Amino acid sequence: MPVSYVAESGGLHDHIEEIAVSAPQFGVEVTVLGRRGVFLDRLKNLGLNVIATDPADTEDAMRDVQKYGPWDLIHSHPFGAREFAFAAAEVLKIPVVVTIHGWYDDKISEWHSKASAIIGVTDAISTRLRATPGIDQSRVFTIDNRFKVERGAVHPFQPARSPFMIAIASRIDRDFGPVLSILDDFAASCQEYEDPRWMFTIAGTGSHVGEVVRRVANVWSGRYAPRTSLIGWLDATELSTMYDRSFLAIAPGRAALDAMRRGVPTILTRQIGSFSLPPFGDPLSLLAGNPGSEMVRGRDVYLNCRRLAEDPDLWEQLSHQTRRVVDLFYNSGASTRRLHAIYEAVIMRSTLSAQWPNRSNLVSEVD
Repeated sequence: MPVSYVAESGGLHDHIEEIAVSAPQFGVEVTVLGRRGVFLDRLKNLGLNVIATDPADTEDAMRDVQKYGPWDLIHSHPFGAREFAFAAAEVLKIPVVVTIHGWYDDKISEWHSKASAIIGVTDAISTRLRATPGIDQSRVFTIDNRFKVERGAVHPFQPARSPFMIAIASRIDRDFGPVLSILDDFAASCQEYEDPRWMFTIAGTGSHVGEVVRRVANVWSGRYAPRTSLIGWLDATELSTMYDRSFLAIAPGRAALDAMRRGVPTILTRQIGSFSLPPFGDPLSLLAGNPGSEMVRGRDVYLNCRRLAEDPDLWEQLSHQTRRVVDLFYNSGASTRRLHAIYEAVIMRSTLSAQWPNRSNLVSEVD
């Protein structure tokens, strides 16, 4: 499983760890290939197999891969890891599965025919990938994001108590722009309505932290603007604690699901923007992940939050329903089984192609 990454932690890393940890129960052994660092050390401490080499250095990485094996399948993640995966697959004569984790296509139009299966971590991503001209849509699958946090909170949040925390869990990088837009409008609304009851708590790190600091000093600095805390990256336990104190969460991908599993109303963000989840948007969008959903305005978020703050019974009811929907639909056990079914089918297809290369002609003759 070759993987490329910039940061040493995040949703991608958790996703890979969960696959590798769960694999033995299905008779599968996963070896993760990536550059030396904190992430590979974390995997080694869990007793997982790793190959410490940078997939961007194809020649060295290929030598390292050939020391081990034999290999049945490469499950690649995007960008440099995907480029290495196809180079290695050509040498090793084995199939490749590629997972796409976000709102990008990783130049899929140039390589989709080489992949035996392409996996999106949400239906919205898979729908977008299937729109690629010429792609075999039957090879595109959805394996839903898994959870990081524990089950829903035991004690319901008490909206009558202020300040009300808006929890933001995200990497603070170039894709953080849609979040800043929401927070700018939210802060402006607080000042317009002279409402000092709100605070922003931002859990994350990244290259654009300076932009957030400038916002705190300028745009969010008025008398009634929300107080802001930058608390850095949090692990699963720390995130759970933050969500249990939160009125609303704003987060990308699996972090949004984690918040909803704790019963927190949530805004989902993407690189291209953001869209509303219950109670601000259509509850079915939580299941369908419609890529065409309308973008969220921070002013609307503020007005909805203000109403919920004044109706704690409604907040509690929505919290319970949010937990139930997410628990039922995003079942990690079912997702893991589907992933391993894809592995088996891809390997079976490869076996048939190698052992019975002319089977399609034989079928035609029999017909």
